[in-house]
Amino acid sequence: MKALAVLENEKLGVIDLEKPENTTGDDVLVKVVYSGLCGSDFPRMFEHQAKFFPVVLGHEFSGIVEKVGEKVHKLAVGDKVSCIPLKPCFKCEACDEGNYSLCKNYGFIGSRENGGMEEYVKIPEINLQKLPEKFDLLQGAFFEPITVVLHGLGLLNKEVKGKKVGIIGVGTMGLLAVQCAKAYGAELVSAFDINEKNLEAAKELGADEVHNVAKKDIENEYDKYDIMIETSGANPSFVLILKLAAGKGELLYIGTPHSTLTFEYKDFELINRKELTIKGSWMNYSKPFPGKEWTEAIRLFDEGLVKIDKLIGATVSMEEFCERLEEIKGRALGGKIMVKVGESE
Repeated sequence: MKALAVLENEKLGVIDLEKPENTTGDDVLVKVVYSGLCGSDFPRMFEHQAKFFPVVLGHEFSGIVEKVGEKVHKLAVGDKVSCIPLKPCFKCEACDEGNYSLCKNYGFIGSRENGGMEEYVKIPEINLQKLPEKFDLLQGAFFEPITVVLHGLGLLNKEVKGKKVGIIGVGTMGLLAVQCAKAYGAELVSAFDINEKNLEAAKELGADEVHNVAKKDIENEYDKYDIMIETSGANPSFVLILKLAAGKGELLYIGTPHSTLTFEYKDFELINRKELTIKGSWMNYSKPFPGKEWTEAIRLFDEGLVKIDKLIGATVSMEEFCERLEEIKGRALGGKIMVKVGESE
C-alpha cells in the first residue's frame, strides 16, 4: 500500500508499506479516505521534532471500515469512521479521573506510531468514532480539530450564551471556535487576525465583527470581552488577549507557542488588576473515553451549525503533497491541507 512518509527532516516521499492483514481481537482495519494536516505536524516535518523516521503522519483522518476483529462489537464493515488518535494507558491516576490528555504513558496515532496518511490503518475499536451514514467523510476528518475546541469551551467557568466572545487567530481552530461560540448563543463574537482572507471567512461563518490587528488601532476593543480565546499560538496574541479581556474575564489558551514568551510587567499585571481567570486546554477528551466532545461534534455537524468548506485551503494527493512541499512549508496554500488518500467507494 502507498503511504506519505516523512523520511527525514524536510524530506517527504510516497513509499510502499505492507498492508495490515491480521485483524484480530479489537482491531479494526480502516481504508483511509481523507487525512488533514495539523499545525502540530509542521514541527514534525520541518523542525526535527519527529519521534522517528520514516514516520507516517496524520491524526485527523476519516475512512471506511474494511475488516474487524472478533472482539469488535460497535463497528461493522462499511461503517464510516473518524480517528480518535490518543491512546491513554487507562491505568494511571489521570486516566482514572478521566483526564486522559494528562496521561504520561500515552500513545498517539500519527506521531508516536504511524497515522492516517497511508491507504490502510489498523487501530483498536476504541480509537474510532462511528459517523452517521449521511455524513461526508470530509466532515469526519474535522472531528479531531473541532473536539479540541469543544474541550476548551467545556473547561470554561463562564457559559458562552449571552457573553461577548473574542477569538484571536482564525485559522482552522479559530474558525471552528467562531462557529461554536455562535452555536452556543454568544451575544457578540469578534475575530482578530492579521490575515484578511481568514477574517473574511470568519465573517461568512458568523462572526459579528472582524478586526485586522495589523491594519487598524483596536484600543476601542480593550476591556470589552467576557471570554477571550487564543488559538493561533503567535506570541503577540498571548499579550493582546490580556488587553482585550474585560474585568473578571476568562481567558482560554488553545494555541501553543513555539518560542520564548516575554511579557512587559504592565501587561502581565493586567491579570491581577482585572482579576482574570486563565484556562489552558490540551487535546480533546473526557470521561468516559473519548468523551462528550465527540458526541457533541456529531450534533453540531448534524444540525448544520458547523461548516468546513471555508476552512479547506487545498485537497491534494500524496504525490501532489510532495510536489508542493515548499508551498506547504511556507503555508502559502492557506487553510487546512487535506490529503485525499483513497476513494470512498
